[in-house]
Order: sequence, then structure tokens, then C-alpha cells
Amino acid sequence: MRKSITLLFLAQFLFLQQTTHAQVRYLNEVFQTVAVDSNIVYGSNRNVYTISQSLSLDIYEPEGDTIANRPLVILAHGGSFVGGDRKLPDVVTICKALAKRGYVCASIQYRLGVNILSGNPLGVEFANAVWRGTQDGRAAVRFFRKSASENNPYRIDTANIYMGGVSAGGVLSSHLAFLDRPQELANITIDTSLLGGFDGNSGNPGYSWRVKGIVNLCGALGDVKWMYDNTDVPICNVHGDRDSTVSYSSADFFYLGLRVSYLQGSYSMDSAARLNNMYSQLKTFAGQDHVPFAFDSAYMDTTINVTAEFLYNVISGNIKAGNKEIDNLAPNIYPTPVSHELNVVTSKPTSIEVYNLQGKKIFTSEYNRNNFRIDTKEWDNGLYFVQLGNGQSKKVIVNH
Repeated sequence: MRKSITLLFLAQFLFLQQTTHAQVRYLNEVFQTVAVDSNIVYGSNRNVYTISQSLSLDIYEPEGDTIANRPLVILAHGGSFVGGDRKLPDVVTICKALAKRGYVCASIQYRLGVNILSGNPLGVEFANAVWRGTQDGRAAVRFFRKSASENNPYRIDTANIYMGGVSAGGVLSSHLAFLDRPQELANITIDTSLLGGFDGNSGNPGYSWRVKGIVNLCGALGDVKWMYDNTDVPICNVHGDRDSTVSYSSADFFYLGLRVSYLQGSYSMDSAARLNNMYSQLKTFAGQDHVPFAFDSAYMDTTINVTAEFLYNVISGNIKAGNKEIDNLAPNIYPTPVSHELNVVTSKPTSIEVYNLQGKKIFTSEYNRNNFRIDTKEWDNGLYFVQLGNGQSKKVIVNH
């Protein structure tokens, strides 16, 4: 009997050892528990009502980890820049899941709010809110770089810092990485001098806010052309293709029924990444509305796995320019409305023809998968029809 028990114990031990060795750090869960350090102040700034506000974050670390330098993932919560909290269940779940895979994660609180009594158009108020959040995100990145220079208490690998977020947090992270030149703000009604300059003054000056990659979960970017000079920044997008809050492709964003701004969602961002030969992953939740993973555990599991795979590929260098599924890319024609330049993305060579409302052909060309952009500055305002050689077509509105 004793011999049987010993053999059974040995078999179980070997099975557990094999299972443990099969797990891959940063890709699979290799830790069982997570330590949380809450309410850490990373900066401060004046909020929408010019009242000083402390900025806090929570840090999630794998318990029992002995590695000296670990990748950092900073996440920002959703809430349309008017609500939300760093302790929202979806952000906390993702932070804990990634920490169990060996990452250090931080969930940040950033400044919220729009002043509808300011006299500014609603679009201006939201642009300012996005910019305040972006500056706070940059301060959070700088906080960890500063801490790394001061004994590195969180054991961060500063070459592997990633920014991400849910909904508004995805907007924040995307703007942090890609809206990175003062000239790109020329057409946006933001007073950067009033809001703390281009880099922001939310804390930790003198350190870089640049990040290695972006995780955009149901967020968007104001203009995908901002990505064109940051082609070394890989991006992971997760989005429902029936999102009625933040468009999966490109559309206006509304708040309380009022138009706020034009946003380009995950599909448009992924298409722009492909145009510029960037490493990009896009996970589409077919038929799903906004942030389905916040309400369904199966979608959450998929979101976590997609995010972990993306991060693991970037950290390990297991990436290729573009996307491995590029040959299955559905055509995308954006933006609409368009003012100066129309983008056409499709994986296979095809002809392109554009007709005006009277049926007159005003443009024709062959498309060969390279960066293809149509200059529309000389077109009259109105409705046009873009016809691809594969039989697909799309209506486009020109509005200068």
C-alpha cells in the first residue's frame, strides 16, 4: 500500500512539473496570486474647474516573482472622459490576469470632466478632456521611469513599458503614443499653453513618456495619419464591429445626443498600421457592441489572451511587419466625411474608380497594396461613390 501511495505521489508530482514547464511567462499564467499596492500618487494637476487634483494609481505585481526587470503595462479606465474609476472591474480583471503572467500592471486615475457652462463648443471641451487625460498618462509613464532611476522599487524594465486602456482609456493611450508632435495639434482647438504645454505638467518632468506599444480596447484615434511617423510602435486593437459608442471604423462620436468629434476606431487604426507596414493585431468581436468583455467572461478571457499574445510577441521579438492575416483583410475606405485625403486599404491588387452623384467618373487608378491615398482637395463638396474592381463599393462624403 505504501509503495502504491508513493508511486501515485510521484506521478502527480511529475505531472505538475510538466504542466509548470509547459507554461510560458508573459503568455500564460505562471503565478497564482497577485499583490496590489493601492493609492500611489504619481502626480497632480488642475482639473477642468482649475482645482488642484492628486493623481493616483494602483500597482499589480505577481507574488513570489524574483525577476529583476519586468515589463510594465499601464491601463486607463473607460467612462467617456467624464466618469469611471481606476478600480472598475474590467480594468482590475485585466491587470490581475496580466500580473499572473509576469507583468507589472498599473491602473491609473486621470482627470475627468467637461465644463458645459464654459461657453466653449462641446467639441472643444472634450478635446481638452482628452488632452488632460493624455498628459496624465504621460506623467504616469514618467513616474515609473523616475522610480526606476531611484532604486527601481517596482523592478521595471524601462525598455518595455506599454500603455493601454478601455474605451476612453484606449483613446487616451492612442493619443499618448501617436499625437506626439506640436504641428499635429494645428487643426485641433486645444490651448496647450493653458493646459500645461505639449508634454504636460502633471508630474515627473525630465523623463521620457514614450512607450514600446499600445493596447487599444474599444478606443479610437482622432486621426490615423498621426500614426505615420510612429511606425515603430506596435498596436493591439480589440473592438466589437457593432460598437454604437466608439466606432469600429470611423464615425462621429456623440455625447448626450450631441456631436462631439470624429474618431477613427480599431479597424481604421489597424488599416493605417497595415498601410505603413506596422506590427498590428486586430481582434474583432463580430456583432458586438461597446466593451463586450466588461459584461461577458468569455469575451474577457479572449481579450486577455489576445493582449497577452500581442505583448509576448513584442517582448520576445516574435513579430513581423504588418499582420499575418493581411491577405484576409476586408477593404476599408476612410475617412468619411473626408476633407483632403481618402485612404483605400485592401489586401489584393484591384482597380479603383470614383464617380460623382451625376454618374461621371472623376478618378481611376490601379491599387497595388502600397500606401494608397487619393487627394480630394479639388473635389466639390458632396456625395461620391468609390467602386473597387472586386465589386465592392462605398459612399463617401466630401466636406472641406
